Amino acid sequence: ISRCGSSLAVTVLKPMNTSQYAQTKKPKSHVILLLGMLAAFLAAGFLLCGRYALALLGGLAGYGIALRKAYKSLEGMNGDISGYALTISELCAVAVLAIL
Repeated sequence: ISRCGSSLAVTVLKPMNTSQYAQTKKPKSHVILLLGMLAAFLAAGFLLCGRYALALLGGLAGYGIALRKAYKSLEGMNGDISGYALTISELCAVAVLAIL
């Protein structure tokens, strides 16, 4: 889930001028594929793991919050922001799993 979030963020959000992603083309088909994968992974998690799949939602929420804060403060997307949000996402997922 966190890896799909990173891919979506790098693909969809406006990159920083100094980012290695600034000049790359971003096809719309990638966004559709990544959203489909995200939905499939969430559905499979709930079907296979029951309530423990709430950790996936915790990770997704953590990713969104971390991404929003970093993206706004640096005014653009880059690989460092993606890695930061991914790490926070996985920490949030583990925290939710520990609570369950």
